[in-house]
Amino acid sequence: GILQCEFPGCSASVTLTGLPTNGDAQCFLTLKVRITDFSGPEEVVEYIRIDNDVHNVVENCWPQADGNPDAYYFCADSLDISQ
Repeated sequence: GILQCEFPGCSASVTLTGLPTNGDAQCFLTLKVRITDFSGPEEVVEYIRIDNDVHNVVENCWPQADGNPDAYYFCADSLDISQ
């Protein structure tokens, strides 16, 4: 799925369907952000949360760059989120 935020401080969510539901399945998360304006320490992806759980799988992802919307920064790369 694709997440998009239109302005600083906004929230975005996406629902993924068709994922395996058996207990033996492994699930991996890759999340990359376009490097638009992430140069300041307050310009972060605050958290990535799975299934509205209180546990964040990623916190304070800070690409430390800006001005190149054709480039990406990986906040998560094949992170095992199997439960």
